[in-house]
Amino acid sequence: MATTHSNTNYSMRHSRRPLGVTLIELMVTLAVMAVLVTIAAPSFSRLIASNRLTSQTNEFILALNLARSEATRRGQPVTLLTKATASPVFQSGWQIFTDADGDATMGSTAADGSVLRESAAAPGNTTITRVTMSGSTATTATASAVPDRMYVTFNALGGKYSGAQAYFKVCDSSIPSLPGRVIQVSLVGRASLYLNNISCP
Repeated sequence: MATTHSNTNYSMRHSRRPLGVTLIELMVTLAVMAVLVTIAAPSFSRLIASNRLTSQTNEFILALNLARSEATRRGQPVTLLTKATASPVFQSGWQIFTDADGDATMGSTAADGSVLRESAAAPGNTTITRVTMSGSTATTATASAVPDRMYVTFNALGGKYSGAQAYFKVCDSSIPSLPGRVIQVSLVGRASLYLNNISCP
């Protein structure tokens, strides 16, 4: 009996280990977490930027196709015009409006100056630039200098008013190494993704 009582006391004394973690264990855990966050942060930022580019590209394609469909529905020209004032960039936002005379200028009548849709500035560091494609593989894009570089007008049949293809490059200025996208507006006015691996800026 005495031996059993002694073993019980020994077991109880050694089973009452303090709960929780020591300062050293806590510091090691924090150090490991800091290393993991440092490694993961750039990849996470790149993923967010890539998703933002995809979202903005899709939104701009939808806007272009909306302008085209409104032109055919109304049987008259409709224009998508950038809110920028000096350069062929569209990240500042854009307006879609009726443009009866096809001059890309808002008039004062329902047929020539009625705003159908308006966009706010693009989020984050997204840039949307009207570009000219060149090269045998069409992988070089430079800022466009064509007369209609600030807008795209669709005629009553849905075709591009000027009769030439239009291209827009979508990039993220904060991560130049991230591949950009190129949107094409064809001769018949259809907007679609043309490239998804263009070099930026």
